[in-house]
Amino acid sequence: MRKFDLKARVRAVQKDQPQNEKLSKIDFKIRGSERDLAGSKAIKTLAGARWHEMGKVKEELKAMLPTLKPSEVKRFHLPPHEAIIDELEEDGYKESAQYLRELFELDEETRKEAGPGTLIWKKPRLKENKDAMMRLKEGLMAFERAKDAGNLTSMATVFLDIALFFQAMTWEWWWLAERLYRSALVNAKLIRNDDQRMITLIRYLLGRFLFEQMQDTAESLVHLSVAREASQEKSWNASRITGRKEESLFRECNVLLYKILLVHAQQSDPGQPDVALKACTEALARAVDSGHREYMANALHELGKSQLRSGDVKSTLKSFSKLLAITKRIPDPEGICKAHLALASAYKLREVNDEVNTEKHLRLCREEATASKLPKELAQAHYCFGEYFLSKRRLDIATPHLETSFNLYNELDLHNDADKARTNAGVSKGQGVLDQYIDLVLRCGPADQKATLMLCQWKNRRSAFWTEKKLHTGKREKERETLKMNPDDLQSV
Repeated sequence: MRKFDLKARVRAVQKDQPQNEKLSKIDFKIRGSERDLAGSKAIKTLAGARWHEMGKVKEELKAMLPTLKPSEVKRFHLPPHEAIIDELEEDGYKESAQYLRELFELDEETRKEAGPGTLIWKKPRLKENKDAMMRLKEGLMAFERAKDAGNLTSMATVFLDIALFFQAMTWEWWWLAERLYRSALVNAKLIRNDDQRMITLIRYLLGRFLFEQMQDTAESLVHLSVAREASQEKSWNASRITGRKEESLFRECNVLLYKILLVHAQQSDPGQPDVALKACTEALARAVDSGHREYMANALHELGKSQLRSGDVKSTLKSFSKLLAITKRIPDPEGICKAHLALASAYKLREVNDEVNTEKHLRLCREEATASKLPKELAQAHYCFGEYFLSKRRLDIATPHLETSFNLYNELDLHNDADKARTNAGVSKGQGVLDQYIDLVLRCGPADQKATLMLCQWKNRRSAFWTEKKLHTGKREKERETLKMNPDDLQSV
């Protein structure tokens, strides 16, 4: 029995041997490391050193300290923006340091001018944004290296890249993007051997930024006009820089110019129709150069409206006829409805007064809206139909159209338009009662001018022209009259 137990014990030890070996190795390493730590030389301090060892201990302690540059030491004592400027100056980037210093000062001056509580006051500050400062620092250093190498194209490109970086951020950083764009433009003017490709590209990007982000239509118009002229008959493209698919620089400039000119036309003084007319004419030319039929159609519509305001009905009809033709060519069902309504509005003018063509285009608009399933355009067609026939005092036709328009606008939740349709429907129905009212006025005759005047006031101000007369009859009414008498009268009774 003992022999059997011994063999079993040997087998168990042999079975666990690999695991025990691993444990023994780990234990050996731990103990070895402990021996190394125990055997390592203790670091002496000045307090524990003897007087003749002081010099040696000081040298050893100094050798253990990390080697730091002056700029790295300053980071612990200066604000981050000042530390970056000191570092740039220490490394020889004097121009970059000065440019960055001017940006910090401009940011602070703008905040102070705006005053506490304003959006500009609350926006993030440049000197408190580490990522923004580092991006500027790296870019400015790259600019100076390119300048030292005499690479004029790289100098302009560096500023352009930083400007695009800040343009992609929120509106609080667009002031910085604009400043960088202008720096890129200044440096691009120094380039002489690229057929003005770089400066044209920067003008295009700056003009687009000023229009789309800064809403500065006046200056963007200048930059884009110059870029358009320079890029004509060139295959230049900005897709690589912007990271999106774009047409040629010439076409892109024309698209933006068309949009800017339409904004100028729409914002012009109503008392100066010639200004709007000139802007719309130029917008149409730019739309044609862009090659986009949708833009041409929109420009023709605005041009026709401007011509209508200036009193040139003949030119208005030509513009609206071209609008109808181009919308059919696209094809654009909404645009077709808009063109028919525009032509109808021109034909019904007093100078033309063409009832046949007015009714024809209103009908065609309604048919197009029905066929293309455009409920808003259908409601508008019914409204214009009703309004037109109301002006002709054909109330039996006007009222149903206006009521249909009201119902359609209501279904679309276009409440303002629905209110207009409802009001005109009420006017149309009221016109039927007006004949009876006029007859009533005429029956008054010249006998009582005051009564006639009261009837007319009802029409204008809804003043009541009738009087209420109460008839008191019966025993109960007599009792009431008795109770209203004076006490003296009651005694006499």
